Order: sequence, then C-alpha cells, then structure tokens
Amino acid sequence: MSSLSLQPATSADWEDVLHYETMADSQYYPAYKDKKDIEAYMATSTVFFIVYEGKKVGTVSYQKKEDGSVYFNGLTVLPECQHKGIATQAMHLLIATLPDTELLTAVVHPCNTPSLLICLKLGFTIKEWRENVFGDGEPRLFVTRSSET
Repeated sequence: MSSLSLQPATSADWEDVLHYETMADSQYYPAYKDKKDIEAYMATSTVFFIVYEGKKVGTVSYQKKEDGSVYFNGLTVLPECQHKGIATQAMHLLIATLPDTELLTAVVHPCNTPSLLICLKLGFTIKEWRENVFGDGEPRLFVTRSSET
C-alpha cells in the first residue's frame, strides 16, 4: 500500500475536521454538523488526519476513558478514497501508537459492513447490540478488543 500517516489535528483545524465529518454523514455514521459540535468533540477526543500519499483524506479519533480503556469514536475517509484499505491501515497505525491498553472499544451500526469488517479484521469481537444509542432510532453494535488479541 502507498504511504499513509496520521497527523494530529488541533482545535485550529476544526473546519477541516468538520469537512470530513460532513462527507461521512450517513444513516450509519451520525456526523458532527457544526462548529459547536466539532469543538466539543475535539475537546474530548484525540483526533488525527489520515494522510494518504501526501493528501489529507479523512480522520480517525479516540477517547481515553477513566477505566484506562480506549474508545474509538470517529473514522472518516473521503468517498473517492474508500475501498482502498486506508481506513483499516489508519486504525492499525493508530492502535500501534497507543500505550498498552487493556481494552479497546468501538460502536458500529450493524449495517455499516465496511466499518464492521475493519473492526473484525483488527481483532474486535461483537459484545452487544443496543437500540437507539445515539437517539437517532438506529441500533448499534458494541465491539471490543482486549490486549491479549
């Protein structure tokens, strides 16, 4: 695969992060929609731009929880760059940069096959199905990966 790296996003990058969120908005991924939402998201998350062949093509983010676990709360890739393995490689790279973490978690729409496959490829397992998690009337799968994986 061609070169891929992660570049930290700062609060000054909120407009760029909003751009990638807007491009990713769908029934399966409830994107942040305005400056206030993006600023709150970036204040509580570690956000990176996904840089592919020298161009920003998306974002990936996580939150470190009080219990020491890591919750992956964002993954976006521009539509024209999807289906190239970029998201999987970005997640793999991000996981490799984390300190020893006992538990990794994510929430995925059950019909978001690409995101679910990424999680399964990276060793996550489906732990639970919950209805209306984000208040959008849609179900979500809770997936986890322990440090032994």
